[in-house]
Amino acid sequence: MANRPFACAVLLAIPAIAVAGELGSDTLDAWNQYIAAVNLQMQARLDGQKPFLSVEEKPDLAARLRRNEIVVMPGDDHGRRRVASGLIHHWIATAFMPDATVSDVIRALREYDRYSEYYAPAVIESKSLGGRGDDDRFSLRVVNKAVLSKIALDADFESSYFLSGTRGYKTVRATRVQQIEDYGQNGQRTLPADQGSGLIWRLYSIARFEERDGGVYYEIEAMALSRDIPASIEWMMGPMIRRVAKGSLTGMLQKTREAVLDSVQMTHRDPVHASPVVDGGSKFIVFAK
Repeated sequence: MANRPFACAVLLAIPAIAVAGELGSDTLDAWNQYIAAVNLQMQARLDGQKPFLSVEEKPDLAARLRRNEIVVMPGDDHGRRRVASGLIHHWIATAFMPDATVSDVIRALREYDRYSEYYAPAVIESKSLGGRGDDDRFSLRVVNKAVLSKIALDADFESSYFLSGTRGYKTVRATRVQQIEDYGQNGQRTLPADQGSGLIWRLYSIARFEERDGGVYYEIEAMALSRDIPASIEWMMGPMIRRVAKGSLTGMLQKTREAVLDSVQMTHRDPVHASPVVDGGSKFIVFAK
């Protein structure tokens, strides 16, 4: 779920540079290379070359998670990397969900029609577009009414789940991101993909979950590609982006935890109507011991 509120964080953080711009091939190439490197890091976690959860690389953070805190840290550099005519935002957030199971987490994550309920007021529309097995498609409309009331994003996503016992992960990739100008006004219009102010061009996330210690550790690694910040205002906008991204991810993960725990309570009250997590076509992966 990280992509959606994270998109709002970027929307909120860079209003001062909302001028026309289009996604260039050099910027897109840099993004694709970056995501390929992130996926290699994920494979290293699966192979046991690195801890499965990023937070495990910092032992002092585990106690904070068990105290019900949400830990947010930059995924690269200071949470952003400048590339050709663009900026990659990269943050990691982790939370502990007591009394939950991996099945509880996945059940809540796949209720796409309820995302507008889970993540209100940032997500104003959400819809499942179907899927097969562990692969889902869904759409969202995101807006930050507090600051950018005239700009919204309309996007489609593909989500894939990979499970193995009490561990698993999922990837979410935006297949379409379009900016809506003058949102809510008489002249509202949706721009072609990769056009507009460049507030958001691409979105990608990896969520890792592990069931142990009487609950589930849930970690989301969220990335977004936006236009660059001019050097003349970097000193002012950089800290704002970091502050807003951390606050947005903290709030998003809090709402995710609430949705999962609500689902746990609902299942316990009415286990007959608990929706299945996956079907017989699940993709199983082998984790290093």
